[in-house]
Amino acid sequence: RARLDSALQRARDVERRSQVSAVAQPPPAPDTGRVQIVARRPGRVTLLEIDGIEWIEADGNSVVVHGASGSHRLRRALSDLGHELGPAFARIHRSHVVNLSSIREVQINRDGVYRVLLGSGQDLSVGRLYRGVVRSWLRQARRSASAYGLGPVEFRAQPVVNLQSIPGLGGSGGDSPVVG
Repeated sequence: RARLDSALQRARDVERRSQVSAVAQPPPAPDTGRVQIVARRPGRVTLLEIDGIEWIEADGNSVVVHGASGSHRLRRALSDLGHELGPAFARIHRSHVVNLSSIREVQINRDGVYRVLLGSGQDLSVGRLYRGVVRSWLRQARRSASAYGLGPVEFRAQPVVNLQSIPGLGGSGGDSPVVG
């Protein structure tokens, strides 16, 4: 009985911390109209199209931006870059920020572990504390699907939710959903 009470208290504490951290997150940067970011290397400056960025990973004191033009290392904090890119990008792991329009599938296994499959075939895990972001985005996808008359989007553990067929969410342009 004591072990159960202790486990329940730990679960409540984790839930409370995740709610506090969600409230403590700074709001996304307003849409600045930026379409490029600068990647500097010795002797070279590269302009990266924001629309061409698929995902970003933290790597020590820098980030690696992956996208249509390849991979580029930037000396920036992942959180700063994620906020600078705006609501079309979401943090899904302490080490990953993704372009929401690049997500092709969301997989949820029996243990409740979330994974996202990107258009390039890259498979990324979703951190426990960031599952709410993916769930919120899936709710938005469901609303968009019904607005287009495509019927309900299934959200069940185990099967894959395929977002390719939803206009505006399948990478065919259009508005990206805002994750709040």
